[in-house]
Amino acid sequence: MAQATVLAHSSRDYAAMGQLFRGFLFFGVPHRGNNGIDYSDTIGNTIRAIGGTVDGSLIRALKDDMPHVERVNHDFLYYVARIRLVSFHEGTKSNLLRGDNWKPEWVVDGAASELGLDLSREDGFVQQSDHVRMCKFGSEHDIGFGKAASSLQSLARRR
Repeated sequence: MAQATVLAHSSRDYAAMGQLFRGFLFFGVPHRGNNGIDYSDTIGNTIRAIGGTVDGSLIRALKDDMPHVERVNHDFLYYVARIRLVSFHEGTKSNLLRGDNWKPEWVVDGAASELGLDLSREDGFVQQSDHVRMCKFGSEHDIGFGKAASSLQSLARRR
């Protein structure tokens, strides 16, 4: 979303797309890294949270691309002046595979999941689930569904 927003505001080819954005709803997105852990390590934690294994070459490639990611995030903050943002973060730790052992850890903590904009442009909420399950709902009665649905409806109504 950040790259699409930057393109929509910096390129004539994508300008029409930028007019369509009303707001963004994020679940567990590490906008500001993760508590001193860089993006590549957070992506590794996410892969481990779903039981996958992490290839060291992937993490090295992500680390090499960090200056680009940081530049896009910086530009995104500039261009979202008219856009409402809603960020959810996990309220319970995920079980991450560390070697042969599972260990409860935060994938994205609360501070990292919010961009830190003024409250008139950004809302932050806790989903009472781990990173893997925070946007998976079996029904409208699941914990957190109501807030996620009302946030999405509110963004859709924006002009």
